[in-house]
Amino acid sequence: MTDSPVGLAGWLLEEFFAWSDGDNELTQRFELDELLTNVSVYWFSGNVASTLRMYEENSRQPLRFDSGERIIPPLSYARFPKEIVNPPREWAERLFNVARWTEMPVGGHFAALEQPRALAIDIHDAFSSL
Repeated sequence: MTDSPVGLAGWLLEEFFAWSDGDNELTQRFELDELLTNVSVYWFSGNVASTLRMYEENSRQPLRFDSGERIIPPLSYARFPKEIVNPPREWAERLFNVARWTEMPVGGHFAALEQPRALAIDIHDAFSSL
């Protein structure tokens, strides 16, 4: 990745900026301490590569389903408008048993940091309905 904490910080902060719902203002959704803590955890643990592994593996061998194949356990999906990939509900219903689909008003890829209360309520409500 990078041998420089400044390079790592720049790359991570760009991802937070690009993948969040902050209206061109990084600190609108995140506290500066949250961002610096995130960068510090990656830098001091040396584990940024492990977070990228899933993306690399998925690009090499994308998830594929056979015709008619479905995932049976119920799926609860919170759709944040600025998430990197947001499948249409109809696509999800072809493969999954969609039990709950919530259209969130704001938020992006880092929903647990951007909208922690809304995400926690949605998770709680999803399990309460089961």
